[in-house]
Amino acid sequence: MRILYISIAYIPSRRANSVQVMKMCEAFARSGHRVTLVAKDNPERLEGGIDNDHSFYGVAPIFEIVKVPRPSWRGASLALACRIQTLMANARSETDLLYSRDLIAAYLGIRSGYPTVFEAHEVPDRWWSRAAFGRLARSSYFRRLVVISRALKEDLARLSRTREEKVVIAHDGADPAASTRQRSRRTQPTDRVRLQVGYAGSLYPGRGIGLILELARRQPEHDIHIIGGESMDLEQWSHAALPRNLVFHGHVPHALIPDHLASFDVALLPYQRRVMGRSRRSDTSRWMSPMKMFEYMAAGLPIVSSDLPVLREVLENGRNALLVSPDDLDAWAKAISLLAANAGLRRRLGEAARADLIEYYTWETRARSVLADL
Repeated sequence: MRILYISIAYIPSRRANSVQVMKMCEAFARSGHRVTLVAKDNPERLEGGIDNDHSFYGVAPIFEIVKVPRPSWRGASLALACRIQTLMANARSETDLLYSRDLIAAYLGIRSGYPTVFEAHEVPDRWWSRAAFGRLARSSYFRRLVVISRALKEDLARLSRTREEKVVIAHDGADPAASTRQRSRRTQPTDRVRLQVGYAGSLYPGRGIGLILELARRQPEHDIHIIGGESMDLEQWSHAALPRNLVFHGHVPHALIPDHLASFDVALLPYQRRVMGRSRRSDTSRWMSPMKMFEYMAAGLPIVSSDLPVLREVLENGRNALLVSPDDLDAWAKAISLLAANAGLRRRLGEAARADLIEYYTWETRARSVLADL
């Protein structure tokens, strides 16, 4: 199948949405499809010093990337939409399916006569986006709605009665090869080496960075690492009185994340009851499907996670993770101490998490699921 993937991500960039888009395009291509990715281009917004977009994300160069200029001036979004619609018109005879996780791009797809799949990561929160979603769902060109959690499916159902057979729940995923450098130290007694506890992800509000800071103060016997964060977020935390066992590593290219995860003994997923994205506009705690969770699972790491309903769609307390109350510092400290003292438990949780990842949550499994029977 010839797939035109329309994205509003800047390629290359540090944002998680660009990672997810690149991984999915690679997975579609590995499944035998011919894939063309359309992304935004603006030198002011792109990651600097990158010679190869595919290598930056650690994906194979098996799909084409076409970049559409997105100027910085006010009103440029309309100009971008016009350029994308022109591109769609020119590519129609060479395309079998349009795929997008951007609502407006998907809407333009049905207007241009494309069989269209829309992947939703949140509930539309403005009148015009709700109207566009309703028209999209009712169109004869609309083929499938992909949602990243059961909770999101339920909330979107209240906006539009999309037929059940057109909806696919597809949590995010990870590359199973990410665990090739697992360290034997995870099964060693902790009196021989300091436990390495880590978090990899953004530092936006609701990600639990403050909780990690308090854990580091309470448990000086462990080393705690935080990987990721924009410069302004790191600057904010640099003014705090940080304990000596807490290390902020800053941004790491996504292709190198597996190497860093390989140095962890325990991974943290400390989402709070309200979770904000980069725009700080919407709370995603009800619907989210965080890629870091699956990357931890791919690395075979024992996970200590906030006990939130949406995370329980993937994680099961005592089987593939330890789940604790998001704001109960004592419970977090107790869970880490339990793992520090029990190498067998660390191994069992990590192995179960990795087995689940391989069976259910690889990018290629996800790609096959969202396109099945189309």
